[in-house]
Amino acid sequence: MRAFKSHIAIFTLLMMLSCIEPYTPKISEVPDPVFVVEGLITDEPGPYQVTVSKTIPLNRTSIDDKISGVTVYIDEKEGLTEVLGEADPGIYETSAIQGKVGSSYRVRLELGGKTYSSTWETLEASPAMDSLKTQVVNLGKDNENNNINAVEYLVSFDGSEQEGRFFRYNFEETWLARSTYPSYYEYLGFDQKATRDPQIRRCYKSRNIHPTTLLSTSELSTNSIEDYVLKTISGEDERYVHRHTLLVSQLAMDEEEFNYWQLVKEANEDIGTLYDKQPYTVYGLSLIHI
Repeated sequence: MRAFKSHIAIFTLLMMLSCIEPYTPKISEVPDPVFVVEGLITDEPGPYQVTVSKTIPLNRTSIDDKISGVTVYIDEKEGLTEVLGEADPGIYETSAIQGKVGSSYRVRLELGGKTYSSTWETLEASPAMDSLKTQVVNLGKDNENNNINAVEYLVSFDGSEQEGRFFRYNFEETWLARSTYPSYYEYLGFDQKATRDPQIRRCYKSRNIHPTTLLSTSELSTNSIEDYVLKTISGEDERYVHRHTLLVSQLAMDEEEFNYWQLVKEANEDIGTLYDKQPYTVYGLSLIHI
């Protein structure tokens, strides 16, 4: 009986160990890379940027995806056409054109002796944000019975029927960071040091917050929103200890683009566990070979 129990224990241990073995799927090689074009034009003053890159194999360690030497145009329907200059490798920038609400635009590229063009897209009008405010909410208590707080950012607007009903929000945050311990001296080398002046204990940091937030009023009777929670961030984060500010951009778009961003959001969030959605390919707006 004892030997039988010992065998059961060993067998169970082997089964437990086998559950954590890594699995490396076979990745098929893509013979030819696909080039990718990313850009944004708004009714705010430029310059606007268009990035031209290419896909790379998943197992490649170096990332050299930008494509230089492309001739990039932005066309305004019945208006201006501008040739973009290459500001950095693969990054092309405007110098004159500015988007106008109600006008239609497209991007054209000359690459490898061929010309590609996007379809015409109309610049939607975005309602003005009436308010952007914060509130502190309680999320419960931790194991030591301390309150867990969070900061919510809420937006309100009252748009007209002629303005857009599909929106994407971008966020850029800036906060004051302080080191835990001060640095009084600066090491100069060869066992030499000097008193640090000025102090470097404080600095400001900025970054873009991902992912973006999507909002639609298409199923509402009016094109208006009141105190919609755009973003919730833990109040225990170091970013909220001293000073914090959030720059919010509200971008209006058509339904087709909104559905694309919705698919991107679904494909990149809530994945990784047994019952989550499986990753899948999301296709953007295709360029036409002309």
